[in-house]
Amino acid sequence: SVQDRVPAGWTVIQVSDGGVFDPASGQVSWGPFSDNQARELQYQVRSAQDNPDRVQFEGEGNFDALTYPIGGTRQL
Repeated sequence: SVQDRVPAGWTVIQVSDGGVFDPASGQVSWGPFSDNQARELQYQVRSAQDNPDRVQFEGEGNFDALTYPIGGTRQL
């Protein structure tokens, strides 16, 4: 499974691949996946402000009982 935390006050617009957004936890989640297929998981958000200062996105993937931080660009 994969989870990513959305900055507080931001609006989730769209989530790919059957993922869901939980407003109570502020997380977008996908999975669990029971196959070995590669996936590019995406979601779109709208900022709470017109010109946001730096914001941090945080997430992790859990595979075979191991947890990995999500890489790539994690700040705006």
